[in-house]
Amino acid sequence: MPSIIHHNHQILKVTRKLIAETAQVSTSTVGMILSGRGQHYNVKTRERVLQVAADLGYQPSINARAFRLKCSLLLGVLVNAVNTHHAAELLRGVQSVIAATDYSPLVFFARSQEDQEQCLARCLDRRVDGLLINCVVGAAAAELDGVIHQLASQAAPVVEFFGHLLPGVPKVNVDNRQTAELCTRHLIAQGHRRIALFTHGRYEHQVLHFDAWEQSQGYRDALQAAGLQPIIIAGDMDFSRLHEPGFLEVEFLRLGAEGLATLLALPQPPTAVLCYTDQTAVGLNRACRLKGLQVPAELSIIGNGGTALSAIINPPLTTTRPPAFEIGRTAAANLLLAIRGQAPADASIAETLIERQSTAAPQGDRQPAQPAR
Repeated sequence: MPSIIHHNHQILKVTRKLIAETAQVSTSTVGMILSGRGQHYNVKTRERVLQVAADLGYQPSINARAFRLKCSLLLGVLVNAVNTHHAAELLRGVQSVIAATDYSPLVFFARSQEDQEQCLARCLDRRVDGLLINCVVGAAAAELDGVIHQLASQAAPVVEFFGHLLPGVPKVNVDNRQTAELCTRHLIAQGHRRIALFTHGRYEHQVLHFDAWEQSQGYRDALQAAGLQPIIIAGDMDFSRLHEPGFLEVEFLRLGAEGLATLLALPQPPTAVLCYTDQTAVGLNRACRLKGLQVPAELSIIGNGGTALSAIINPPLTTTRPPAFEIGRTAAANLLLAIRGQAPADASIAETLIERQSTAAPQGDRQPAQPAR
């Protein structure tokens, strides 16, 4: 209901003064009752004020409430533009938590370190009460020094999501290790014994590229439990161009062609590949098609990330679905805890395996093994 009424042929904003005049009480009485501090007024007065406010369609001013509380009632949300395909679900998760509060999100997407620092500065200029941040990953960890300094200079609580880059900050992340173990066990259960991991050349950087590192560990865990040996193919990605528009699409096609050539050159080529991302898998799938290699009959492929592209390529890609809604919901809930002075624990949430037609039992008479437990 809009906060205006027709009064003597004029459109008036519904104010506390108007409510006071209509209810025949003082403005201070209205203020106390509407703010929930009117316990010392008699019941009839309280009921009359609340009824008049409802009849007139009064809606409290968020700005006035923020002024009284000495806060902004804004939450900054900074998202790495590489993750825009998860943004809608992520923000829905945030909204599901703050919808019952007076907080509103101030959302920015950043492609570069410079972008990120400018967006963060705008959040801090607006005096946000808390920050959810998914850091842009550059070519070196030192590039984050500016952001770390900015955050250290302000008092608003911070929760990092999709990242392990900010020291001393609560984190909400995908459980990449468990996800990779789930995918590898799926391939083992189908009967594969030579399973490769197709990742990038910096996967051993445990901080800057924690997701690739965790994925490699989960892959190794599953293979070790099954008595199998790892086969890791690490492509040479140019991280200095990571945030250039259109770069990743071309880069993953190149990596796919080079990765397939490396796999086929092995004395015993693998029968299945777990890929770092869906885009990596799409590049590998295209290289197979150009080479005349049938997927999944001659090579099973699993992606990672649940992108829209995974469902429409030929064959549709077996992949994982990131819990973006849960990440957003948990990050927002933890940020509200931090704003209230509590210390939220880190959270790690596993992805869901989506089985499609890009994986199958390997050719031959081998029977699928039971998954490792």
